[in-house]
This record gives sequence, structure tokens and C-alpha cells, in this order.
Amino acid sequence: MYNRRQKERFDLELPLKVAFKNKEGILCKEDTQTINISSKGAFLLFRNFVKKDSRHRSSIFLPVGQAPTSFDHKDELTREIELTGKVLRIENKMDDRQGIAVSFESQRGINS
Repeated sequence: MYNRRQKERFDLELPLKVAFKNKEGILCKEDTQTINISSKGAFLLFRNFVKKDSRHRSSIFLPVGQAPTSFDHKDELTREIELTGKVLRIENKMDDRQGIAVSFESQRGINS
């Protein structure tokens, strides 16, 4: 079987803040986490419904030492990376959420 992925994916659950427009075109913000991630994209679960090819702006919190466990990082060493990209694939609803594959097209480090 041919694997289309250009970069290796890692099964990491990392906190992620995402801003995107839902199916009605309304700007939504959602705190979620990655299911898996690579340098080119990630697979996430969203409660809001999005359209394929819609744009997103995200902040991901990468561990520098201990893995972050929440969005309150006061006692943990993390690096926030701001990402932009688009929704590549939408999978069937999982519990009350959608599975979303997103690409990362640009990134910028915010803190260290």
C-alpha cells in the first residue's frame, strides 16, 4: 500500500488552540488536542463543524522537557508555535466531534 504522507506522523496528544470559520462562515475558536502530528500537519478532533479547504490559525504548545497537560502552562516548560494552514480531510463524527486532518503552511515561534 502506498503512503502519501511525506513526513512521519507521531501519535502525540498536544494542546492546540484553533481559530477557523465553521460551515456557516462564523469565526469559531476551539481548544482541542492533536491525535497525531508531523511537521506538515496534524489530525484533530473538533466539536464545531468545518468545511474542507477552510483556513485555520492555530497555536500549538510543544513540550520542552515535560509534556504539557493543559492550556495552563505556568508550571510546565513549553514553546508556543503559531501555525496557519487548511483543512485537508474530514472524517465521520467521533462521539460529538469530527476528525479533521489539517495542513501546516506557515509557522512562527511565539515564546521559548
